[in-house]
Amino acid sequence: MSGDDSLPWYYKPPSTSDFNATLDATILITLYKSVVSSVVPSLLLESFTIGALFACVPIASYLLWIKSPSFSRVPYISTLWIFMTLITVRWALSLKQLESTLAGRPLGISLTLEALLEWRVTSAWVISGEDTLIESYASYGEAWQYLLILLTETVLFGVSTSLFVVVAYTTFRPINPVSTRRSCIVLVVPIMASCMYCLSLGHWIIMLESFNLRAAEAAPDTRLFSPSTPPFNPVYLNIALSAAFSLNAVLSDTIVLWRLCAVWEKRRPVIAFGLTLSVVILGLNVANVGINAHEQIDFDTVKAVNGNSSDSEFIATYGSTAIGLAAAFISLGSNLCATILVGVKAGIHRRRFRYFENAPRTRTQRFMELLVESGAIYSLIWILYCVSFYQRITVQGTLAGSQTDTSDALFVTAESHLDAAMAQITSIYPLMIFILVALNKIHHDRGPESLRHIKTPQLWAQEIDRVDPETSEMDASQIRESSEMDEAKLTAQSAISLDPLQSF
Repeated sequence: MSGDDSLPWYYKPPSTSDFNATLDATILITLYKSVVSSVVPSLLLESFTIGALFACVPIASYLLWIKSPSFSRVPYISTLWIFMTLITVRWALSLKQLESTLAGRPLGISLTLEALLEWRVTSAWVISGEDTLIESYASYGEAWQYLLILLTETVLFGVSTSLFVVVAYTTFRPINPVSTRRSCIVLVVPIMASCMYCLSLGHWIIMLESFNLRAAEAAPDTRLFSPSTPPFNPVYLNIALSAAFSLNAVLSDTIVLWRLCAVWEKRRPVIAFGLTLSVVILGLNVANVGINAHEQIDFDTVKAVNGNSSDSEFIATYGSTAIGLAAAFISLGSNLCATILVGVKAGIHRRRFRYFENAPRTRTQRFMELLVESGAIYSLIWILYCVSFYQRITVQGTLAGSQTDTSDALFVTAESHLDAAMAQITSIYPLMIFILVALNKIHHDRGPESLRHIKTPQLWAQEIDRVDPETSEMDASQIRESSEMDEAKLTAQSAISLDPLQSF
């Protein structure tokens, strides 16, 4: 009997493919561990910086443009935009390199989780630690799911942070030194802005901890923050993400409807419409969060209220239940209605001056136009979000070899990106409204500039006093008609230029 006779008759030596599968997985896990510890922190910081630049550069350009033209403003504004463009290109290249690394392209390795599991079932050779290897590989796939949407949210979180700083500065900075007293109602703006920003900050922190938890499951020594602290339950983290997003959406819709009531000067039908929608939106969001929490905690519960089989999100928000879908579409409808009604009000204001051929646009007209344009963009984002519930707009795998293959169920769609992005966008839009209100109030306190070049009724009265007695009655009638038109124009401008905040 030779030396090999001591082995069982059913012994099958491992093939090269067996070693290749485990070796590829080991190499990729080592690479992923390096990405978590070295690449992710710098990329998150860079993403936040990009978002801050997206908000600060346009504001700085506007401030430079309205300054006195005693110096050339074009070089300074051009420098800001060129700098932001270069930083954005660098960030995009870094993101492209990260995606290439996650796909295993630098090493020429292509190994899907499905292929690794199939090898585990069909292989007759048992390798020590293979179960741990497969679990680590799958955990990294989940970690990359959270990382990709976290990068999207971090960019928008930078925008939100910058806008919040601007709102705080314009709110508490005394515009008129003579009147420094502030009524209690004016404090509503900083209070609402602070609440929404805190929710956005909390959502971003929870998302970061969710990624941190998945990375720690793959390799305990790669946890980015508080490695000695016990990790949170991932189910409760997902529930907290859904609750923070829903509450921010409710506050955002409430502010949009409040601005609608202010623009329409507290008309009772508009107020009733806004209050009704606000109550419905609040009730649907509370019910949706409760249902999502119950389904995630009680795994044995049959999802009888599941109304969308096409939902591809891995963090339950609006797309998985019928009530969540209703809440999303009601929010979309409220924003569309508010934008349309503000546009109608802007049209009414514009028709008041239809007989003035050369009359310049008032600040109120520009203010309403900005509200309509920003509301239209915000509504388009909501439309895209609602469409993503039923249609996978983009699909991206998170493991090597699965960038275009969704069989692993570890992929990210546009819906998942929008789940993270909308948590920040729902605070960005109201913050933009607050900034527009602050700018409108600054111009109102300083006096409407558009009235400086308009001939007032008093000047017309002086001209009437100097009319030659021989002037025909027709000429005098034309002068009186022109005086009445100018007086009507002044009345409309001064009345509508008032800050709607003062009406509440």
